[in-house]
Amino acid sequence: MGASDGFLLLIRMPSRKEASNVRQFFSGHFQWMGLNVQAVVDSNLRFMYAAILKGGRSSDSKVYMKTSLMAWIESLPPWHFVAGDNAYICSEHLLTPFMGSNHLNPENDSYYFFHPS
Repeated sequence: MGASDGFLLLIRMPSRKEASNVRQFFSGHFQWMGLNVQAVVDSNLRFMYAAILKGGRSSDSKVYMKTSLMAWIESLPPWHFVAGDNAYICSEHLLTPFMGSNHLNPENDSYYFFHPS
């Protein structure tokens, strides 16, 4: 069905008048102010979904759980999937790479070949 990921939309630092908690916009990972954007694109790289719910300090998985995207993905019919990266939790309809030492198992090679991470 598509591929999902989050990205940091860079912004200038908001003033205290614009945001009561300016720190919520600072991404420690990127060392920049921004908004956490969750998005899904189809196989032609067209946006199917985009949401901005939190500042850049929030992790992709936490923001994803607060969006309508999670409910939509989990309601997909059987054998329909969305690919995501390790920022998300693998489920029946959201496929993510293997974690820990599981990614080293040779029997997982074909999954990694086809997974767009």
